[in-house]
Amino acid sequence: MIKNPFQPVLRLKKIPNHLTVILGDEALSFQELANVVIWSLFTGINFISFFDHKGDFKQKEDSFREVVSKMMKDRDHVVWYDSKVSAYKNGFVGRKIHVKILTPNDGKPLIARAAEELVDLKKDISIELVDDFVKKHFEFPDPDLAIYCSRKCTTWGYPPWQLRLTEFINLERHTPFTQDIFIKLLYRYSKCEQRLGK
Repeated sequence: MIKNPFQPVLRLKKIPNHLTVILGDEALSFQELANVVIWSLFTGINFISFFDHKGDFKQKEDSFREVVSKMMKDRDHVVWYDSKVSAYKNGFVGRKIHVKILTPNDGKPLIARAAEELVDLKKDISIELVDDFVKKHFEFPDPDLAIYCSRKCTTWGYPPWQLRLTEFINLERHTPFTQDIFIKLLYRYSKCEQRLGK
């Protein structure tokens, strides 16, 4: 019987519900990114997003979807989110993961659009109303873990209100992004203690 390499990970006290990968100045291949989707599915991560500050990855999303779909098993499902169409689906049998590719347009321009729409609705603008609008548009919970691919710690313009409680871990790119490295990142995350301002 083949041993599942992710079995020990499933026993960790803390697994991220939403993993985000911030694509910085260190390039990751389609294959590496597709692996992250599959590994996340196997480890019980429900949401994964990729933040593409240049917009290049977003333009190649269809090709990326093909790479991921070729790696999927029959009873596993990826629910893709598009900025134009809500992708909420139910009724899947088997494992399921939600995937979204974010760009800078999901940041400050979204807040500006929220303010414009609230003005058009003749509502008093409050932080709560803007927050509700943004959450409705974003559709994902705030990320628990952000893996950033850069020599420097930067968010590259990631929507800041989403990162209030996010743990950041650097993916050092002197070696390929392997399954073992992914598992080590999850172990590091599991040991992080959120102090929430204390």
